[in-house]
Amino acid sequence: MSNLGTYLGAFLFVILGVALGLTAVEALSPLQKADLLQYLGGFLDAVKTSGVAGPPVMRLALRENLQSLAISFLLGLTVIGLPVVAVLLLLRGFVVGFSTGFLAQELGAKGYVLIAAGVLPANLLLVPAMMVLAVSAFRFGASLLRTRLRSRSAVIEAGLRYGAVAAAMAVVVVVAAGVESYLSPVVLSALWPYVGG
Repeated sequence: MSNLGTYLGAFLFVILGVALGLTAVEALSPLQKADLLQYLGGFLDAVKTSGVAGPPVMRLALRENLQSLAISFLLGLTVIGLPVVAVLLLLRGFVVGFSTGFLAQELGAKGYVLIAAGVLPANLLLVPAMMVLAVSAFRFGASLLRTRLRSRSAVIEAGLRYGAVAAAMAVVVVVAAGVESYLSPVVLSALWPYVGG
């Protein structure tokens, strides 16, 4: 039951981030929205004409996502770092909320097609991976507080479990980066001429 509560808490942080991202879209000026749409169109045109997707995007996606995962993991090793882990979940939710909100608001029904093709596939892997790691970090922190100096072996065992979860989530992040780098840009660039106007 405590695991369920921790997962629910992590999910609520993501949802709060999504809500903040949607609110941030409302705060954009028409000029900022036009600039973002132009940037998106330029990126997708570049993917289609010069093939900038693939390795360059993969390197960027891996760097950013593995960095977030590593920071969460390292912060989870200390009890005082746990609030920052929650903030990182909030930020992931913000990114999802902002991108989906922007596309839906600016392109309407066409935007939902882009969301389904470009935003959701990678995030359906990334968000749960971040949530699982955050929950594992909170469980590790709780085990540290429970055992403290009583049992060093219990702390080591909990740390090994935490490390194994982090390694598994790193594999998920690599898969998500592959989706973000190779699948989503190709699908988006194919759809952009039909939904971008």
